[in-house]
Amino acid sequence: MPKRSTESGAYDVDYTLLLDASGDDVATESIERLLRSEGGSRTLVFIVDQPGDDPLARFADDVARCEAEGIEIVVRTSAEQEHLEASDLLAINRKNLASPGSDAAIDAATRAGPQPAAELPGTDALADGFVQPQDLPPGPSPSVAPGGPMAAHLGDRLSVDALTDEDRLMTEEIAARIRAWSVPSLIGTVFVAEEKGDVARALQAHVQRHLGVPVRVSAREVGSSKYMHVHTSASTPPDPSTGQPMFLELYGHIARVGEHDLRTLEGARWQRALRQQIREHRGVTRLSGPLVIRLETVTWANVSYPGFRVPFYM
Repeated sequence: MPKRSTESGAYDVDYTLLLDASGDDVATESIERLLRSEGGSRTLVFIVDQPGDDPLARFADDVARCEAEGIEIVVRTSAEQEHLEASDLLAINRKNLASPGSDAAIDAATRAGPQPAAELPGTDALADGFVQPQDLPPGPSPSVAPGGPMAAHLGDRLSVDALTDEDRLMTEEIAARIRAWSVPSLIGTVFVAEEKGDVARALQAHVQRHLGVPVRVSAREVGSSKYMHVHTSASTPPDPSTGQPMFLELYGHIARVGEHDLRTLEGARWQRALRQQIREHRGVTRLSGPLVIRLETVTWANVSYPGFRVPFYM
């Protein structure tokens, strides 16, 4: 059920109900829920693989009620639905990974494979902490410049408007306490993990290799098989200008899993099948083979997760 923003800033939800019409035990109670739904566009899709079967006639009363409520009615085969879903995933993947030089960087990292890196002095001393915006005291003057080894890698400081989330769950007063900068030199870079359990180590090595600054990426779960992304926070040395602990929020997308290239339709078909496995096994699944990951957003801040340009996901 994708969300789309309205002019008022609220969200409409697009509902699509898929019904397998191959048997007599079609879950028509789902149609009742669709009829009661409100908000954005609504679509009822009958999946039919039996030649000559006409669900529009077989479920004429339900179809009539849906049409009266402005619900679009569609009939597809399972193969057509599979192709549509894979094509949609491919479009999302290409959008997430699209930028000048992205394909070349992904292909080069794939050929190079996982890269080792020596741990920098001071890494062990970094605390695996967690700081939320509401934990922060009123901050120093905005005119206080950042210091320490990270200062040379920073872009512009992020404004209060950039850090206040679209749902306004965080007040401007709290957002003003956040000191955050983008890290341009890491954005668009690509690294390779041997498998899903190696992502934290590989990401830490990648960041230290590029910045020459000790960081600590927690070994806790950092990747999502469902959304094919990596999202975590890494501890860095504190900012000597303020004495505050500092963190790198790192967000990126998985471009390849083993032999499966998610920039291709075949890769998107595999991804769709994986999502089905995740649903059937309640989210428990493994990503085998090397993972090629491109960083999309990197933010250095005095909170663990400032959330700048990181989309909402569940």
